[in-house]
Amino acid sequence: MNIYLVAHTEVYNPNNILLGKNDFPLVENFTTAFSCVEDLLNGTGNSNTYYSSSPQRHCLKLAHYLSNNSTYIDDNFIQINMGEWEYAEQSNITPDRFYDLLKTGFSNGENIDQVKKRVGLGLKSLIKKKADNIVLVTTPLIIKVIIADVIKAGFKSLKHIEVDYGSVSCLAYIAESKSLTLKYCNLRNRI
Repeated sequence: MNIYLVAHTEVYNPNNILLGKNDFPLVENFTTAFSCVEDLLNGTGNSNTYYSSSPQRHCLKLAHYLSNNSTYIDDNFIQINMGEWEYAEQSNITPDRFYDLLKTGFSNGENIDQVKKRVGLGLKSLIKKKADNIVLVTTPLIIKVIIADVIKAGFKSLKHIEVDYGSVSCLAYIAESKSLTLKYCNLRNRI
């Protein structure tokens, strides 16, 4: 079974604020981006493909498009809760400070260990589905967390795993060893 990790497409965020668990509208040309993602997944969707999504609107809209409105919503794949940092301007936090907060935890939010735990529960649930393929639409950060765990890379590797908006990464589930392997990461059509 293949698990396709699809990063939501670009959101409209003119003030460059931290998104966290909040919903943002998609950019104006989102249907073009949706078509590009669909092209990347060409041939993966069949009657035995299971579609799952973060409940965030910018993820769910893409998942519904790909699945013809047949998507299971799973809260385990929602973006990290950034607590008091949500809606803060990105310019107020350096990338190093962001990763420090991921590790130690955002005030009134989550830390990376809490995120890994719930994402792990979500993946275990997905693997139990009797499907040929699984398509999961979520955020780039959640995909980075999944990939880092699969390749057994440490926390510091998150900075170096590239996951763009509208990209597709793929995991293979090996039933005999009950393990996941990374087939590819950050495949993307440029608009």
